[in-house]
Amino acid sequence: MKEISPILLGVVSSLIATFVFLFIRQVYVGVFLPWVKSQLYRGVRVKGRWEDTNGHDKIGFILNLRQDADSISGTLIHQENRGGKLETLSYSINGYCRDGFLFALVTPVLGDAIDYQTLLLKIYHKNDTLYLKGDASYADGEDGHVETLQGIEFKKINR
Repeated sequence: MKEISPILLGVVSSLIATFVFLFIRQVYVGVFLPWVKSQLYRGVRVKGRWEDTNGHDKIGFILNLRQDADSISGTLIHQENRGGKLETLSYSINGYCRDGFLFALVTPVLGDAIDYQTLLLKIYHKNDTLYLKGDASYADGEDGHVETLQGIEFKKINR
């Protein structure tokens, strides 16, 4: 029994040390490095809520963006009035913001949806407000054809 105790103590202390190092690495990679990148980033801040300004009667879009330096993530809510019934679809957004443009891949949250999108939006400033304007290419969920919605525009809502 005396011979097992040092071996068992060595194994347990090695496991504890390994978990401590893994935890420190996770904090470094998941918290500290993103914080440093965000502090050094000097580009446009697009974090927040953006609403569609095109004034469609039947269709509306809302972007909720998070930003970590030049990396963008968030959600896109698509609301459509179909025959008097409001239909809401949710999408996940991942992309980046660089050189005054926002590039993003939009994927459906539902696993059975196939209507993927890409966004290319120019960031501009007008009347003390930020705007995003550009095009969205998407695969239509009904027939699968790739189509482009041109001239979409979002206004940042300061809330």
